[in-house]
Amino acid sequence: MISYLLTTILLSWIAGACYLFWVRNRFSWTQRKVFLYVAVISSLLIPAWFPAQLPAPKPEIPTFHFGQRVTEGQLQHFCRCEAPNYGHRIAYQTNSFYNFLAEHKAWVEYLWIGLFGLMVMKLMGQLGYLYHLVRSSLQKELIWEGRKITVLFPSKPLAVGVFWLGKPYLIWQEELNHVSEMEQHAIIRHEWSHLKQANTLEKAFLQLLQCGWFANPFWYLVRYDLELISEHLADRAAAKQMGSTKAYAHLLLNFKALQQVSLAGHLKGPDLRARIEALMTAHPQKGWDLRVLAWLAIVGIQGYVSQPVHGQVQLTIQEWSSYVSIHKQRPESVNETVHYCEDCETVCTPYEE
Repeated sequence: MISYLLTTILLSWIAGACYLFWVRNRFSWTQRKVFLYVAVISSLLIPAWFPAQLPAPKPEIPTFHFGQRVTEGQLQHFCRCEAPNYGHRIAYQTNSFYNFLAEHKAWVEYLWIGLFGLMVMKLMGQLGYLYHLVRSSLQKELIWEGRKITVLFPSKPLAVGVFWLGKPYLIWQEELNHVSEMEQHAIIRHEWSHLKQANTLEKAFLQLLQCGWFANPFWYLVRYDLELISEHLADRAAAKQMGSTKAYAHLLLNFKALQQVSLAGHLKGPDLRARIEALMTAHPQKGWDLRVLAWLAIVGIQGYVSQPVHGQVQLTIQEWSSYVSIHKQRPESVNETVHYCEDCETVCTPYEE
């Protein structure tokens, strides 16, 4: 499992580099969003489709680095096995950082499990709060474009937002009834766009993905850009509904101080300044051919490197496991290079013939 997760993280870095240097500033909002979906899904699925391909051992490599192989001549001097085979002998040299990790291996594992548990608890807490909000708020029904939406009136001021829990819910405030009908329709159009984009499911999926990718920088880029892109798409829909980009931008500023709810899409979203600037400027539009080319390129590159990357990750994990075993068995008096037999799982030291 750990080798699979590490492989997905490494593949996601390839997608992240392609996104930053090619897609991010050249594609439309929708094309960027689809590319990020493809990048995440391909990073998760490709390692499961292609089995690991372990790199072949090299017969003659210097013996002063951990994890590298011992030559046949050196094996005869060190190994006490009945049928020596130099291909599975590992040269070991002590390393203070590796030793620290080996000695605190249990605590590192507990920390990893604890962080994983915190991510799951965070998601459960956010879902629980949404259910509490539904139960504790006044409700009424609204029909918008032929679809029924449950409007919630919470007891304390919250940002106007929308989420889906079996059916769509819209967070509203009584004070919004005093704005013009045109502004109310623009607000609802903004939230309706979040429903059409399935942003609640998107955010829940990203929270689950964080459980395995919380140490992956690409995850934080994906989360930020997907949230910002969703807001840009919703803003454009609302500005079109209102008929005036400047008037809608002024409306956004009026909601700056309200408190947001996790997992819900909001009129008050991330990076308000960037959203307003995006409303006032045209965004690049690329044709379908270039977008499909980007999808094929990232999937093709990830598929090509998946087997060797996965194999190298598995080999590194095996070597680390061997290092821990060597560290536990190495005689205290031996501070230099020793050799370890993966077959009999013992440390071999020089001996007199």
